Amino acid sequence: MTIKKYFFLIITFIIVQALAIFFININNQSKIDELLKSESELMKTHYHSIYSNFEKLANTVFHGYINKPDIIEKVKNNKRDELYNILKPSYRYLSSVNFKQLHFHTKENISFLRMHKPDKYGDDLTNYRYSINYANTNKQFIAGLEMGRIVPGFRFVYPLFDTNNIHIGSVETSFSVKAFSLKLQELYEVRTNFIIEKALAKKELFDSSSDNFMESIESDKYLALKQTIDPKILKNLDVLKQEYKKNLQKKIKTQLDNNKVFSINAYVNDYPKVITFLPLKDIENRYIGYFVIYRNSDQIKEYSKQLTNKYILSFIFILGLFSFVLREYLHKQNLKDEVDIKTKKLQEVAVKLEVQTEELEELNVSLENRIQLEVDKNTKQERELFQQSKQAALGDMIGNIAHQWRQPLSAISTSASGMQLTHYAGMLKDEDFIDYTDAIINNAKYLSQTIDDFRDFIKSDKKNVRFNLSESIEKCMAIVNSSINNHNLNIQINVEDDLYINNYENELQQAIINIFSNAKDALKDNQIDSDDRIIFIDAHKVVDKVNIVITDTAGGIDENILEKIFEPYFTTKHQSQGTGLGLYMTHQIIIESMKGAIFVENSTFEYNNKTYTGAKFTIEFNLA
Repeated sequence: MTIKKYFFLIITFIIVQALAIFFININNQSKIDELLKSESELMKTHYHSIYSNFEKLANTVFHGYINKPDIIEKVKNNKRDELYNILKPSYRYLSSVNFKQLHFHTKENISFLRMHKPDKYGDDLTNYRYSINYANTNKQFIAGLEMGRIVPGFRFVYPLFDTNNIHIGSVETSFSVKAFSLKLQELYEVRTNFIIEKALAKKELFDSSSDNFMESIESDKYLALKQTIDPKILKNLDVLKQEYKKNLQKKIKTQLDNNKVFSINAYVNDYPKVITFLPLKDIENRYIGYFVIYRNSDQIKEYSKQLTNKYILSFIFILGLFSFVLREYLHKQNLKDEVDIKTKKLQEVAVKLEVQTEELEELNVSLENRIQLEVDKNTKQERELFQQSKQAALGDMIGNIAHQWRQPLSAISTSASGMQLTHYAGMLKDEDFIDYTDAIINNAKYLSQTIDDFRDFIKSDKKNVRFNLSESIEKCMAIVNSSINNHNLNIQINVEDDLYINNYENELQQAIINIFSNAKDALKDNQIDSDDRIIFIDAHKVVDKVNIVITDTAGGIDENILEKIFEPYFTTKHQSQGTGLGLYMTHQIIIESMKGAIFVENSTFEYNNKTYTGAKFTIEFNLA
């Protein structure tokens, strides 16, 4: 082979490898972009959920503590000291639940009583507090984030009316930005930073309040409210400053000017984080700044790991392919030279023509066999690489589904807290009680639904029908419900509601029950503690297919026999306990009858802060 051909082969290898890296990077960035988009929507939902909770609390305080005849009478008749003494015990309690302040004003916007500073009153707030002027002028409730003169806060301002419905003033309930930030951190395991536009802060805040702020690390156009900065962010402040200055400030500059929610990813101390910028409007409908939310991202860390693996696999695969091509080319070239020599000898020695011809034919046959063996070997390697890629994609999908269950639990907690506080205030009405309990019941139904239906399962006719996968799995669980209770099994189901397939529903139920039965027996034998007897059933869509994944915590299957468990009459149990036909029939049903696919492997995972190992069965069908 000439130097020119070697050079051409090397250049081709470099180009192919570069193209592979290019497309791998595009795919990886696409997944990261999708994750960041999802994170932005999630943080926006969390923000509105907490704001709604604060607004409900403010309404409860107003209707339960303030809007009462004796309170209204004290405001109307300027009995400041008496009003303070009446509300003092209640205000002490409200302060313990993140209540910032309770502030009464006359209808002329004059401060009447600050519960947090009872000695300071009589100042005119018309030019400083938009919310108070709005409530007194329009005699309407107003709420939202307001700058203030010292620090911003979430204000809820209500007009006050006497028993004759005559307007007498207004009252403000408020929560600090710090309380809002702490609630975000408490519920969603994030770190926060509240930043406001520097020009707006200098215009509207007292000069003496500048000590409450510091230069924002995110942008030199913003100031950060010190009390909202998480200690862990302060601990890594120098690292974050360097990261923003080096890589992020130019990246986010245009997006900050757009006043829209967005997320970016960055590494802090070599650990990936998702940073979400949530734009904030004040009570006057002006954009004033952002909540900056930092959250650790194991998903991006996993993407990075997968990216490295894909680089390595693509290099190995392409190198192997080129090596094979080169070897075959050289081999054929050598054979050609050999044939030329033999042909020349045949021409020179006519007597040996027949012998040489037979030799050449045998050599050709041998060459074809070797080429076929190499092609088969390469095809097998390609199939294994494809299978690994598909399993990795399945792992991504299961990971992205898991973090969606927090919101219903938060809603239940919010409803229960609101009902408790309303009850303590003595304002729990029947309709409020029904609303709270309805919210709790609806969210609980979202987490666990039970369908008791045996009729479809026992039908003997075999019909190919379109059916809902979630409902079918619930039927299976209803059938084995007594077995679940008798053996203290914990069944965790995670199935998308809108998955439909065209197939034999009865046979799928039989296959699932066979796998469940094997898992039940293994858990009974290997897990003494009933709290550790768990079976997970997941179903989700992957492009145009549906995957059903059943995982147990029974310790897994011996790797030496894992490939044999679908063989007829093969069992790991005592002969008196099993025939070895259950999983064989499951395999036949899925492969032969339903034209699907089934795989089994051992899986090690964490659940409820404990590490488990168990068998993982994956069933695959085409979508309906």
